[in-house]
Amino acid sequence: MPRQKNFKRLVRERMAKTGESYTAARAHFEPAGPRLTGDPDAAAMARALAGAGLANPVTGLAYSEELLFGLAGGINFSYLVFVYPGWTSTNLDGRFNTLYFEKKGFFETAAAHLGVPLRIRPTAKADSADKHLRQALSAATEVALTVDLVRMPGQETPSPMPYLPRTVTVASASEDKLVVTGLSSGRVTMGWDDVVEYRWTHNKKYGGLYVFGEPDTAVDLRAAVTSAIGRTAECLLEPSRSSYDGNFGVQGIRKWAELLTDPRDKRGWPKVFATAEAQREALDSVVRGLTGDGAGRRLYAAFLDEASDLLDESGLAQLAETYRGLADRWADFVALAGKPDVSPAELAARLPELAEAEEAAARLLKVG
Repeated sequence: MPRQKNFKRLVRERMAKTGESYTAARAHFEPAGPRLTGDPDAAAMARALAGAGLANPVTGLAYSEELLFGLAGGINFSYLVFVYPGWTSTNLDGRFNTLYFEKKGFFETAAAHLGVPLRIRPTAKADSADKHLRQALSAATEVALTVDLVRMPGQETPSPMPYLPRTVTVASASEDKLVVTGLSSGRVTMGWDDVVEYRWTHNKKYGGLYVFGEPDTAVDLRAAVTSAIGRTAECLLEPSRSSYDGNFGVQGIRKWAELLTDPRDKRGWPKVFATAEAQREALDSVVRGLTGDGAGRRLYAAFLDEASDLLDESGLAQLAETYRGLADRWADFVALAGKPDVSPAELAARLPELAEAEEAAARLLKVG
């Protein structure tokens, strides 16, 4: 592989020639490795911004998924358990929880960093959702819309889930057909009425129809990237404002490690998941929540590569390699959680070292 400076030049030249994102262009010059699976929200937002004719002001190319992922917060860790009558919901996530930390969703957080006006139209009512979707598609070639996977036939969803939002993009295929991109099945053509039927009908903070406007002024993208990196580091290292915040960040990893084996804590796994069936369902939630690209760390590494190029900071490129290593470690952890005979104690034994590595990387991120 060429030296770093030469390597970046080759990547930039390919980006300019092909219009690829930094990660896609970089992959052309690298040996094959673990596949970058991406983030559904980042992918949908990238397509929707391009559909609205909005481009990266520095490169003149479409915004990359990697950049949007980082600007929307990037990575974190959360461990949440909600006990309902007859159902216990376990949620683990490697992403930055924007709704908790910023009181805004992924799209809102990234759009604010970009200085792009964003209007989220609610889609609870079918008639208004249909009307606003038609208006949006008259002004853009592709728009972002949240659907409910539980309402949509043929989608694999955890059986107890009452609803499950997923933001996709839709584009006109014909007068009564829409092309939907972002489902697990890839790109599919659906009837217009079907898309409206499968729309998100619950709380607006979890989704709707996303409509972008033209920025009033040029955004300082470099300053936005620097700010986003600092915020990610802060929330990984210092999320504590209340006892509930202990479920997030590096301290959330450590807290979860304790709860996996603590028989005295009412929130510990021996009490909350007392049967083999309940424990298996919880382990399946671990796999669902942290799988893919190494708990989001591989995608965040790609963001750091792009940020390194944008800011001309070689330290960020080095830190990207650190996060690729963390992605591999999280992938190994998920593989362990997926084994049929794994015990919570085996998972708990892995977490302290992961927490130490995450803390060390976040401190470098904060400095860098």
